[in-house]
Amino acid sequence: MINELIELHARQPVLLEAILKNASGVIGEYLVAQELEEQGHEIRILANNARERDIQITGGGTVEVKSVRGRTTWTVSKRPSRADYWVLVRMP
Repeated sequence: MINELIELHARQPVLLEAILKNASGVIGEYLVAQELEEQGHEIRILANNARERDIQITGGGTVEVKSVRGRTTWTVSKRPSRADYWVLVRMP
């Protein structure tokens, strides 16, 4: 998959940038899920309509992932989240 992204970047850099701009939330969720699995947790990524919860950790609660790309700040509502943990992801 990485080779395909590199090839797409070489041929269509504007298209790849648009895809990444609109997918930063999902990319962040999968990066966090991968890290949790590598640490030995069994996880399940929840559907997009699961408000304020992105990842279910079997026997360990829920995680809300907030991702930003190209910025250093996150926009988070003042309303308390129903998730047990928050993970903030910054992507270049």
